[in-house]
Amino acid sequence: MLRKHIFKANRGEGKTKWLVERALEAEDSGLTTIYIGSVTGYNIFSQVYEGLTHHKCKVEYHHGDCPLYPSISHCLFTDELMHEIHHLPFIGPACSGDWYITMSAEDFET
Repeated sequence: MLRKHIFKANRGEGKTKWLVERALEAEDSGLTTIYIGSVTGYNIFSQVYEGLTHHKCKVEYHHGDCPLYPSISHCLFTDELMHEIHHLPFIGPACSGDWYITMSAEDFET
C-alpha cells in the first residue's frame, strides 16, 4: 500500500521546503528517494534542496514514461500535484511506501 501525505498551503507558505524536509528525513533513514513529476518541478525541488543543504540534490528523478515497480518500497515526492499530474508515472495498487505531495490551498476551493 502506498501511503499518501498531503501538505496544503498557499503560495509562499513553504510547500516545497516541507517536501524537501521530508526527503531529507527519508534519506537519513536510509530510504531511496524519488521525485515524480515534470523536469521543471524537479528542478525547482532540487534548487530548494540545494539551498537548504548546500549539497547536490540526492533525490532521484523519475519521469512519467517509466513504471514504478511494485517490488520496491518507494519514498516518492511530488510538488504541486495539480501541475504535475500529467507527468506522473503509472502507480499501480501494488506499489508500497510513502508518497509526499504538496498542493495549493486554491485546489481545494469550490
